[in-house]
Amino acid sequence: MTEQLSFLLRPTDSFTSTVEHAQLAEQLGYHSIMCTHIAARDSFTTLGALAQHTERIRLTTNVAPIYHRSPASMAQTAATVDDVSGGRFVLGLGTGHRITMGGWHGQEIGKPVAEMREYVAVVRAILAGEPPPEGERWRSNFGFVGFTPRPDIPIYLAGLSPAMLRLAEKAFFPGRIPFPLLHVDTSYKFPEMIEFRDQYAKQIGAELLVRQNREALDAGANPFALGTQKCCGLLKTKSLLDALAEGGFSPDDIREILLQQAIYCGVPAANHAVKEASAIIEELGLLKG
Repeated sequence: MTEQLSFLLRPTDSFTSTVEHAQLAEQLGYHSIMCTHIAARDSFTTLGALAQHTERIRLTTNVAPIYHRSPASMAQTAATVDDVSGGRFVLGLGTGHRITMGGWHGQEIGKPVAEMREYVAVVRAILAGEPPPEGERWRSNFGFVGFTPRPDIPIYLAGLSPAMLRLAEKAFFPGRIPFPLLHVDTSYKFPEMIEFRDQYAKQIGAELLVRQNREALDAGANPFALGTQKCCGLLKTKSLLDALAEGGFSPDDIREILLQQAIYCGVPAANHAVKEASAIIEELGLLKG
């Protein structure tokens, strides 16, 4: 399988800078650009605008939560961005988090895996011009009138659980999942879980990346001596940062990712999120440069 590179746009940059980065990524031969959908610009509107400033590079949401748009609205929006970009759009979807979906959009996450499955089925049916299936959560009788969208717009799914991994496996069947799986190993998991992890990754033919802060573990880092926050910072955050750095992310990129995660996990205000993320980074000396 050919490796494909994607560039993650920073949602807080000026639009002029965003256009320049998108055009540079295209010139350098990147496969796609990805736009987050959190608390800054709307990703679909941004990508639709970037379609007018680029020619070949694919445009991907990374990722849009399903609970902020109905399946019909999502299908219509995706089809529109795909149309104005000349068939370059990729729809990246996730479930989001309960605190943000409830606090921001007034939506309750019920059974996320089942609801994601229903949601994607409705979106795919609408794009294909077929009657949408009836689900427990999602129902629609929407159909395009006077416009025929591309029926096979790619849909990528994001997930943080074994159930979502299984859903991703089904989405790409009979092919393999086209991205690596990352496990941050704190050494506190049961041996049976590690054995299952390795067996399952091998079974589905997925690339598995395992990162561990061996230095901290050898020094005896544990939540009882250090406290939960500091211990997690060393065993989880540090390992994640190392993996991101190995993947080519710059210190500024990584700070942006941590900020987005702080916002997504329910920190009430963005400036508070910056302080929280920065405090952890500075206290533990996790990020240099």
